[in-house]
Amino acid sequence: MNNLQSFSLGILAAIGALFLEVLLLNFSEPLSFIGKEKVAKEFISLDFFFFSAILIEELLKYFLISKFLLKEKNFVFSSFFLGLGFSLFELILIYWNYKIGIEFEISGIMGVILIHITTSVIIAYSIWKNIGKKLLAFLGGFIPAIIIHSLYNIASVVETRYQNKIIFALLIFLAFLTSFLLIKSTVSKDLKTI
Repeated sequence: MNNLQSFSLGILAAIGALFLEVLLLNFSEPLSFIGKEKVAKEFISLDFFFFSAILIEELLKYFLISKFLLKEKNFVFSSFFLGLGFSLFELILIYWNYKIGIEFEISGIMGVILIHITTSVIIAYSIWKNIGKKLLAFLGGFIPAIIIHSLYNIASVVETRYQNKIIFALLIFLAFLTSFLLIKSTVSKDLKTI
């Protein structure tokens, strides 16, 4: 699978995530019709939906990386393009929803791109480091991806006096973490062949 195919797989993952997230929201609707308004309100609360969306997105990335990219010589690098494709589709949806006058800052664009690339690379790196240990590979990639994605979403939504500085620091961290994992996986493979 070449980089364009990995990129396309990322777009497919984002479409799948969108579909599952819409199902999740629609699933909450019938709860209000059966007299369980409190459950429905909790189910569609912002906190629950944000966390559920993160779970769905990271599970789909894990599944696609482990099923399709694992066969690649350097699937950690290929996961970079999967994350890029995922983020592009998400950015198109964000632009489509906010084009009516709400400004979408460059930090928001960079954040969406970096969060999806970084979480994809973390998941792939964990799978690569733990070949043959499926549970460890899953937990070692999935849990950090959820934590980092959650931290970014919280930093983006919770307004504080230092919000821009926190987001900027997080973006710098994500860029360095992604670079480190990509270089480490590439250099380690090269050293093993010597």
